Amino acid sequence: MDKKELMGGSYEKAGVGDVSGVKWKKIFLLPVGNIEQITPTQDASERGVDLDESKVSAITIPTTLGIQPFENDVVHFSQEFMMQSLDIDPLFVITNINRATYGDLSINQCQMRVAPFDRTMIEKQISSYHMFLEFTKSIHPIENSELLLKLQSRSETLSARSKESFSNVTGFYLTSLGV
Repeated sequence: MDKKELMGGSYEKAGVGDVSGVKWKKIFLLPVGNIEQITPTQDASERGVDLDESKVSAITIPTTLGIQPFENDVVHFSQEFMMQSLDIDPLFVITNINRATYGDLSINQCQMRVAPFDRTMIEKQISSYHMFLEFTKSIHPIENSELLLKLQSRSETLSARSKESFSNVTGFYLTSLGV
């Protein structure tokens, strides 16, 4: 007789696939630091030369960004302007996280390996889009980010126009009436 308990967890490798049930949040422009050079180790065996999927790189994410990385989070270095001639677009999966603290500052050192899936597979499972904005130093939903970027652009335009209308002689902001 069958048991009534179901096993929990993802049925797909690393939580990506049609039956995994895992949803992802995509964050654009998230600044990371100390990106280690990617040096895949080669393994020569009877099958031929193979690239080992061990930890091939590491990044540092400061806790001041308000984000806590977890194992199996996916990282994509979006550099289309630099990678136009290359036919590769690797994704990385976080395999280990070490938290380092120095006084009030804490950082997450994340070790990564090459992901066993591609971008088209994970794009189907994205539940929401977010963006890190440098001038607010925080992560916002994409709709709010677009609004904040428009406001920043208008503020810069207004600031430039007000500087143009200032008179050093009189100390007033003067405008031409165009009569």
